[in-house]
Amino acid sequence: MKQKQVIIVGGGPAGAFAGYRLAKEGYRVKILDKAIFPRYKPCAGGILTKVNHILPIKKEWIEAECMSVNMTYRYHSPVEVTVDKPFVMMVNREKFDHELLKMAQEAGAEVYEGVLVKSVMEDDRQVMVKTGSGKVFKGDYLIGADGAISQVARSLSLPGYSQRLGIALEGEFIVSDQDYERFRHLIQLNYGNLPSGYSWIFPKDGYLSIGIGTFQDKYPDLKRKLQEYIKSFGIHIKKTLRFRGSFIPWGGINQVFSGKRTFLVGDAAGLVDPLTGEGIYYALKSSELAVENLFKINSGKGQIKEYDKRIVQEILPELKMARRVARLAFSLSPLVHRVVRYYPDLLTYLLKICSGEKSYSFYVGMFLKKIPITLFKSTLSFRHQKGSLF
Repeated sequence: MKQKQVIIVGGGPAGAFAGYRLAKEGYRVKILDKAIFPRYKPCAGGILTKVNHILPIKKEWIEAECMSVNMTYRYHSPVEVTVDKPFVMMVNREKFDHELLKMAQEAGAEVYEGVLVKSVMEDDRQVMVKTGSGKVFKGDYLIGADGAISQVARSLSLPGYSQRLGIALEGEFIVSDQDYERFRHLIQLNYGNLPSGYSWIFPKDGYLSIGIGTFQDKYPDLKRKLQEYIKSFGIHIKKTLRFRGSFIPWGGINQVFSGKRTFLVGDAAGLVDPLTGEGIYYALKSSELAVENLFKINSGKGQIKEYDKRIVQEILPELKMARRVARLAFSLSPLVHRVVRYYPDLLTYLLKICSGEKSYSFYVGMFLKKIPITLFKSTLSFRHQKGSLF
């Protein structure tokens, strides 16, 4: 059976993983990316451990593993929990993405770096990708893995495609030895200081990733809020390694994920957790579904729109439930934090979502049961203390 030629636009985790899987099965794969690898990627670099069910993460890629999280509301009222195994693995995205791309190359994929895609066209027989240099790549199918501002998606103007973007700032900082030890095995999360977002501290190999993000498309005080966050924890920054902004797709609102011969995966498809902003798991999961669909098509047993159906069945329900949690957390954050302070197990359950042991559906059910009890306890506490619970 003749193996198809697949063009992949984007050499990040979604594109590299798809290229690796396809090349291993003998497909002719061309991966195009505007960057030269290794390249810096503004990202906190936390990979949920449930990713291991799709792609086992090699030990040498991991800079730190965390089993504890500390969550604060407006820099105060900490809630800290520890689970019995890591729920997130910290990687350096520059190295991690490069390693995945090398895996694809070693499997047989051709990688074209420094290639800017200008437009994409498709018809019933083929796809064509025109680059900034004027060169045209042709193939049987295309995978759009080119991030939040996807040129593939914009070129095709797919009916029903929708993409809303949030913004984030992330820096990598060398801090004092004392500060590094404080956060070496711990994730710190703070919310309540900006709408629809949160701040974070993630440990890396000898440095910290500190950032802030919001799902609003504009927020002019983001840098000042990040500085305020760093100051609130008394962190002494000795050196700034990198500092950069990025866009975050608002996950779970897009309903179209393919064209005639094109698959959108990862950020390009808007497949991002709308509570945490985490996207690597969904990048790899959607790539896996696209590849499996291509296998079926090539065997004469599948249609491209089956990919959309699987996204709707296997990914969107969890993202939509996560959106419900996000709306609750961001719009009623004082109440939410109060509930979590009374019932720290709710934070533990959130970590188990990261490891794949629990779902957002389970979490919503547990959380809603606790609200009336919390309000009752809060009323009693207020009457006795005549003050804020915080």
